[in-house]
Amino acid sequence: MSIEPKKSMIVVTSGLILLLFSLMFIMMNNSSQDYTIQYEDNDTSKFWDHLRYVLNINQNTDDDLINEKEKEPSKYDLLHGDVIMSELGDPVVRAELGRATWHLLHSITSRFPEEPTEEESDALTQFIFLTARLYPCGDCAKHFQRMLEKIPYSTKDRKGASKWICDIHNGANKFLKKEIFDCEKLPERWPCYKCEESNNSTRRFTENLKLENL
Repeated sequence: MSIEPKKSMIVVTSGLILLLFSLMFIMMNNSSQDYTIQYEDNDTSKFWDHLRYVLNINQNTDDDLINEKEKEPSKYDLLHGDVIMSELGDPVVRAELGRATWHLLHSITSRFPEEPTEEESDALTQFIFLTARLYPCGDCAKHFQRMLEKIPYSTKDRKGASKWICDIHNGANKFLKKEIFDCEKLPERWPCYKCEESNNSTRRFTENLKLENL
C-alpha cells in the first residue's frame, strides 16, 4: 500500500521537472526579445519576472490585431476622405485661387516624365487626390472630388497625366459655363520647359541646386 503513493510522487515530481525544463527552454529561445524588466537583486525574482514576461509575449488575439488595423487610416481613406476646408465666399479670391491651381497642375503634368517610375506615377496620383481634399475652397473641393470619381485617369506617362488634368479642368469649365479648352493644344499653352533635360536619367540633378543657395 505504501508503494503506490511513492510512485505517484515520482510521477508528479517528474512532470514538474519536465515542465521546468520546458519553461527554461522557452525562456532561452526568447532571450533575444527586446524588453525592460526591473529586476530585484535575488535570482528567484529574476526567474519569475522572466517567466511572467515569456508567458505574456505575443498574446495579442485576432480581435486585438483587427482593432489596431482599424485605428490606422488606410491609403484609400487618406486619398478619398472628406474635404478638409470650409467654403470660400469671396468670388475674387476663388477665381485667383482657381487660376493659380490650374496653372500649377498643368505645369506639373507638362514636365512629368514620359516614362515615370511606379513610385513617381503613384506620387502624382496621390498629389492630385490630396489636392482635392486640401483645396482651400471647400465647395470647390467637393466638385473636384466628384470629377475625380467620374473621369478616368492615368499617370503612367506625361501625355496621359496632362490629358487627365485637362479633362478635370474642362469639367470645371463646363460647370462654370466657361469655354472648353482644346486638350490637343496643351503643349502650346503649357510648354515643357527644359524637357530635353527631364528625359534623361539625370533629370533630377541637371540644375545642380544646392540648399545653401535657395
